[in-house]
Amino acid sequence: MGKQRCHCLPRRSPQALQQLLALERIPEKTVFLLGAGFSRSMGVPMMNDFVPKGLEVLKSVAWKRGGKGGELIREISTLANRYRRILSSVMGREPTLEDLFSFVDLLYENEGNDRERLTRFIAHVCEEAVLLHERHPEPGSFVQRSHFNDTCLRMPAPSGQNGADQGVCLFQAFLSQVMASRPHLVPPALRRTPGCVGYQLSAIITLNYDRVIERTIARMSDLNGNQPTLFRGHGVISCEQPPQSRMQQPSLPLIKLHGSIDWQTCPHCNAACTISTGRLSGHVVRPMVYPTWQRDHVSNTVFAKMLDDARIHLRLASKIVIIGYSLPASDRYISYLLADALDTAEPPQIVIANRWSDDDAHRHVKTMMGGRAAKHFVKNYSDGLSGLVRDYTHPSSMGQSN
Repeated sequence: MGKQRCHCLPRRSPQALQQLLALERIPEKTVFLLGAGFSRSMGVPMMNDFVPKGLEVLKSVAWKRGGKGGELIREISTLANRYRRILSSVMGREPTLEDLFSFVDLLYENEGNDRERLTRFIAHVCEEAVLLHERHPEPGSFVQRSHFNDTCLRMPAPSGQNGADQGVCLFQAFLSQVMASRPHLVPPALRRTPGCVGYQLSAIITLNYDRVIERTIARMSDLNGNQPTLFRGHGVISCEQPPQSRMQQPSLPLIKLHGSIDWQTCPHCNAACTISTGRLSGHVVRPMVYPTWQRDHVSNTVFAKMLDDARIHLRLASKIVIIGYSLPASDRYISYLLADALDTAEPPQIVIANRWSDDDAHRHVKTMMGGRAAKHFVKNYSDGLSGLVRDYTHPSSMGQSN
């Protein structure tokens, strides 16, 4: 059996990368940096309690399905119990998901089977939690329809008996606003720069594995039934599709820095690309979740390509909006990424959408990003994503009750 052709692009050359990083910021270009808190209101557990909450989700689903899925529940429970005694003796607390990944990556027991169990656990929990939420949404998951921007996307029809009264999904309203945000002036230097595809658009950079963005986009087809294009960056494409020569409209740059539960490692180019099906003519592929302990040099992985793209988007943005990310001082590589983004003569504005007071938001920005960033911190939405979305009202609804 011959080797399947791979369309993946090589990593951008250092010269091309520096050329893009040196360009001026684009007016009205916004980059949204998403943390685990973004998906929390969609039912996805936070990292610190992902293991116990995730087990609860899978157990509730297993009971409804006659015990199906019980094997994975037992495997994860056994895995957590194996390492919780070690962690408890050192730190006196229960293991988080990150702790379990660190243990299995460093100790590498069972020839990596534990890592695969954890990635399957994440995938099942993320998908089942979102499905449960969609069947029984919370009232706070909806906003009034005036907060939906239909410039690029058609508002979905109300679902359910009381759909019209509920309004529109909070996440759908958010994505409609992101995709309608088009920079009004793109510097000529960017248009002349090779490989500038997609960088003029507002973008989402997420640290989450889940498919909340993708699932929401899939439910937001336009009038012709076409789904928006998700542009994952230079070289981060499927082996089964040719590379895109230009962006389709409407489109959304989506950079998933930690990988995704529906991505797989390509066996033909040593994890330098992603595929969506997980079935390549008998080849075994593994889910792509960013390793806590990187054995191979990061330049040989798809994560390096995404990191390059994140740097470019952040350096070109006039505003950075941080949603559901707690800016922990221990998260050093994100801190360095943001420091790199701020290292320009014209810093971007910083907006926070976390459940913090204004003083706490300012303190976190200063601690994580430095005093210069704190001076350009312009707004905090203390009610998180909901406040950010409600701050915008579509012009067509002006003068109407909101």
